[in-house]
Amino acid sequence: MIDINLVAERQRERRSRERLARVALFAAMFFFVLTVVAATGMLTKIGGKRGAISKAQADIRTWQDKKAQLDAVKEEIARLEPQVKLLNQARFSELRWCRVLADLHKALPAHVTLTGVRSSDTLRPRVRDVGSKTAGEGGEGLTISGEALQQDLVGLFITKLGQQEGFDQVYLSYTRAQRQADREVYQFELIAMLTPLQGGAAR
Repeated sequence: MIDINLVAERQRERRSRERLARVALFAAMFFFVLTVVAATGMLTKIGGKRGAISKAQADIRTWQDKKAQLDAVKEEIARLEPQVKLLNQARFSELRWCRVLADLHKALPAHVTLTGVRSSDTLRPRVRDVGSKTAGEGGEGLTISGEALQQDLVGLFITKLGQQEGFDQVYLSYTRAQRQADREVYQFELIAMLTPLQGGAAR
């Protein structure tokens, strides 16, 4: 009778241990699955972060290349800027003097002949208007010499020249009569100040 009780007791203990072992095994497997799922999720996130980092690095390299190209263009512009400036100045000067010569031609009356035209960047009028309050500061201008068949043609030339767009003020330097062959001509010299530059262009 005692042996039977002992066997039954041992069987109950064995079954109890087996249940505990199964519970422990189930719990271990559950935690293992959770760990695998969590690790998989972390690896997925890490992979996503690495992909984002790789893309960001590629974008940075792309923008660095673009910046290097832009810097190269800026350096080339800076290198060529003085040459472009000189070319623009030469072109503007050519256009301006073409206008001045055209205005000079338009203002020239019939029976007036030019014998010389000299330009200067620091020309000062030799004769100013009577009662003028201006100081007559130096500037760009032309010294124009010529001959006219009549003295009043010299005055007409001065008036018409002063009305042209390329000229600011025109002054008479001198006029004198001279006998040539069978006629008398009037030799003259004018100082014609060019219109001052305003904002990089002539008026």
